[in-house]
Amino acid sequence: AKKIAGSGIDQLLVVVKSWEPPLADLADFLAQFNHVSRCTVYPLALPGRPVTEEKMEDWRNFSRTLPFSVVDVRALENV
Repeated sequence: AKKIAGSGIDQLLVVVKSWEPPLADLADFLAQFNHVSRCTVYPLALPGRPVTEEKMEDWRNFSRTLPFSVVDVRALENV
């Protein structure tokens, strides 16, 4: 986090396991990057299975708690 702070990075791309629930540990880790303005969270699907709408909603709700100006949540399909 300290190295990124002075690097001029303005967006984080975060891949998460869609089948696991969002955890406070991840929120705490991402809070270190509060100088970054944008974050995109990519819930990764299991092979051959799409990310369910219920899981996407869990990740959308989680993303609203993050300290970024803009947070996107987009499914990442594993083919």
